[in-house]
Amino acid sequence: MHNPGAMMQIDWLDDFLTLAKTRNFSLAAEIRNTTQPAFSRRIRRLEDWVGETLIDRSSYPVQLTRAGQSFQAEAETIIEQIASARGRAASAARTERETLLFAATHMISTEFFPAWLQRVSPAAPAAQARLNCYSVARCFDELASGHVDFMLCPIPHAPREEIRAWAQHDHVVVAADRMMPVSVPDGAGGAKFAIRPGALRLPLLQLSESSVLGGAVLRLLAGKAAGAEGLFDTVFESPLKEAVKAMALKGYGVAWLPASSCAAELAEGRLVPAAGEDWMTGYDIRCYRKAGPLSPAAAAFWRKVAATAATA
Repeated sequence: MHNPGAMMQIDWLDDFLTLAKTRNFSLAAEIRNTTQPAFSRRIRRLEDWVGETLIDRSSYPVQLTRAGQSFQAEAETIIEQIASARGRAASAARTERETLLFAATHMISTEFFPAWLQRVSPAAPAAQARLNCYSVARCFDELASGHVDFMLCPIPHAPREEIRAWAQHDHVVVAADRMMPVSVPDGAGGAKFAIRPGALRLPLLQLSESSVLGGAVLRLLAGKAAGAEGLFDTVFESPLKEAVKAMALKGYGVAWLPASSCAAELAEGRLVPAAGEDWMTGYDIRCYRKAGPLSPAAAAFWRKVAATAATA
């Protein structure tokens, strides 16, 4: 039923255009970094707002109805106009002293960015810096639309399809890390929740699959020999690495954490490795730059990024 009083959300247009391109609800939901049920509800709400059925769900792959085809062109125009308006507003809002605009994931923003920025520009910065935190998918969107100059995010060595597509874009690997299984120690100093053949089912503290690194760990487990997934019972799940780490330190189970994030706890013996190298999965931290020309300050900063990475 048409609901003209409802407020249409811009994200619904991006959802619809992604579905129009992929013709697959599951793939579109993954690209939009959400679950399929949540994605389907948003498409339904958009159809309710428009007052017409936009998607023919009776065929596979799904097709656009005639109303959907007409709406697709309008939605593309609206998104382009909004992006253009945001870009003009961002340019107008720049202060007399130029600002470098960054997007990064929460983990990168809190644990990596401050020390990295100091390493790249140890002297007083030539420009102000503004950092916003988003999901990886939103970070890519912000970069692609030109709303930020640079984007930093973790990229697993075996990334999902939509992230692999970004390999062709201009970027620099600025650090490397790995997800490792950790546990509180037992009385003898070994792992209380050690991963070994024949072990009883272990309580798993899981970084959510919607997280890029959480997804990488789940793919690691899925790729293990038959029965590996049967070693674990998920007892806690969160998209926040800090929450998973806190639960691990309280002894609730085994958790995969970035090695750099738990280095102090490992050195102090508060956490210990729960398995060997073959249960770890690596990832890079990449700095991407936006396409097209950079401002003089941003171009100078990018040269420093490349030089710092080359000598690291």
